[in-house]
Amino acid sequence: MSAMEIGIERQSSIEKEPLTLNIDQIQFAREAALYVMNNRSIEEALRIFTKISFQEFKNKLLELGLVDHIVIFNKSVAKVYVKSSPPYNNQTSIDMIRGPIGDANGRKDVSHCKFYSTIGSVESFKGKLEEIQEVLGIDPHNYVPVTLI
Repeated sequence: MSAMEIGIERQSSIEKEPLTLNIDQIQFAREAALYVMNNRSIEEALRIFTKISFQEFKNKLLELGLVDHIVIFNKSVAKVYVKSSPPYNNQTSIDMIRGPIGDANGRKDVSHCKFYSTIGSVESFKGKLEEIQEVLGIDPHNYVPVTLI
């Protein structure tokens, strides 16, 4: 029995509207799916990822000393993990940047607060990061650690 016999018409690929997703949407969906597969709810998965531009990363996180470490995934996405508390009492807390994050009982857990940014290349990203930290006067021994996975 052919498709035409059961009432299904085949369309040529020209007649179909292609579904297009940009790389950010694909990577976000993949990360959210992996998070959900680890027994987390979809709401939690969506809450932990916030896209941030390099300029926002520099101005709102790095310059304020809020970055704990960075993980570069697939040579194209930099995941930024923030410190659980600001390094200095007079600095902005992550809550002012992202808003409060807590569990069902209202307990804050900013260690799970992650930002991500797409990057052009690992070398370029690491070079910019090092340059900014040098300008900020950060001791090279205290530079934000970057891990590639």
